Order: sequence, then C-alpha cells, then structure tokens
Amino acid sequence: MTDPEHVELLAQQLSARKPLLTLSLAAVLAPVLFLLVLAAFTVIP
Repeated sequence: MTDPEHVELLAQQLSARKPLLTLSLAAVLAPVLFLLVLAAFTVIP
C-alpha cells in the first residue's frame, strides 16, 4: 500500500480536507476559549 500513486491520492485528500479540519478545530476551540476567559473573569475579581 506504499505505492507513490496511493500516497499522492492520500495527500490530495488531506489537502482537500484541511480547511474543513481547521474550521472544525476552530469551532471546538472557540467555546473552550470563551469559557476559559469567562472563568478567568469570574475568578480574578
């Protein structure tokens, strides 16, 4: 399964999914960051 064509196909699929991956990552991280900031503001004062 390590023929160059297969690897190239995999790379193409990965590069095609990259924007989707970054979007989902941002969607996951945004609420977490928001909660962290919220927690920081409630703890500090």
